[in-house]
Amino acid sequence: MIDNNLIDTWELLYQVNDKGDQEKPREGTRTLIEFTKNGQVIFNRVDKENSDAVKSRTGKYMLEKQEISITDDAGNTVKWPYQVTGDTLSITMPEVQKKFVWRRFK
Repeated sequence: MIDNNLIDTWELLYQVNDKGDQEKPREGTRTLIEFTKNGQVIFNRVDKENSDAVKSRTGKYMLEKQEISITDDAGNTVKWPYQVTGDTLSITMPEVQKKFVWRRFK
């Protein structure tokens, strides 16, 4: 089952650390996440000055669990709970103890 609220490309606005403090994204980068109609997630971090410097990951998402499964840099599958509220997407990444807040990319 697909969550039609997700089918879009989202841009990272900020992250919240384990103490509840907001942190800006890495300077000079744009981080996007795309949810496709076939249940795939495409995660890209692009260097704004060097478009060839792209870090990309793919994974899947499941509406039933409101969860993203993605492979990390070490080849492990991690699970990220998500929540959509209006035009805001929140993804919790337990491995870094942070919550990431996204908006629809325009």
